[in-house]
Amino acid sequence: MARQTKTQIFIETATEEQWQELAELIKAAPKKAEALPAPEKGFDFSYSSIAPALEERGLIERRKRTVLNTSLPPRNPDGSQPFFVGDVPADTKKISRSVQLNEDIYARLQRLEADKGQYTHSSILNQLLDDALKKYGY
Repeated sequence: MARQTKTQIFIETATEEQWQELAELIKAAPKKAEALPAPEKGFDFSYSSIAPALEERGLIERRKRTVLNTSLPPRNPDGSQPFFVGDVPADTKKISRSVQLNEDIYARLQRLEADKGQYTHSSILNQLLDDALKKYGY
């Protein structure tokens, strides 16, 4: 049996009033990602985990981020390749999963996210996984 996250439980059990309250809380926040979690209001999950469901219900509209030039930029002085997120079709179906990460990997991921604030957490993870899977022939 699959483990149910707090987000999945909310999606399956929330009333229309709860969805509306959640959408209003997020819309009122200066930075959407900082609006959640809000356990005192019953929203004990992150914005990034619930945003796709809110968007699907038409309660919020997220900005689509695109990269105009998808050619590879020159290498960094240390020989590493610069990180960028390529274009993703708007109709790409998304799923939500919970994963466990090693502390050192999570710390590196947080540094990357801080350095690349123009990208969402989800887009960064998807790009990293896509790059790794292509590297190994998948």
